[in-house]
Amino acid sequence: LLSKQVRIVNRRHSLQRQMILDALKVLDHPMAQEVLEEVQKQYPHMSRGTVYRNLNLLVEDGVLKRLTFPDSPDRFDIQVHPHDHVQCIRCGGIFDIEPDCLKEIDRKIERDTDFSIKGHSITFQGVCPWCQQGKHK
Repeated sequence: LLSKQVRIVNRRHSLQRQMILDALKVLDHPMAQEVLEEVQKQYPHMSRGTVYRNLNLLVEDGVLKRLTFPDSPDRFDIQVHPHDHVQCIRCGGIFDIEPDCLKEIDRKIERDTDFSIKGHSITFQGVCPWCQQGKHK
């Protein structure tokens, strides 16, 4: 497991923001509602607005990535290094992938379009091993 120490930049450190980051360390690509529920386990008075506002600020600061999927609420990723995802079409689970072959896609697109590619976001869709076995994760 990668070290998930993060530094909040450009903003005053707050207890609420730290609690949200702590929740993201134990959740896997959570939706905002899941972050709220995790935070409220230790701090039941944390409001939905506080969690949503701070998630947006953490995304703006580059501390989190917002993951957008069709027909699904946004999710948040504490791993901000370049990587892609695979989504289970049955249970909705999101999993990190880092295949080296995707680096070739960037180079091919640059050759074909004369763009200078700075990054990409690819989500593969399929059925996870747990759903294939009838055991939702």
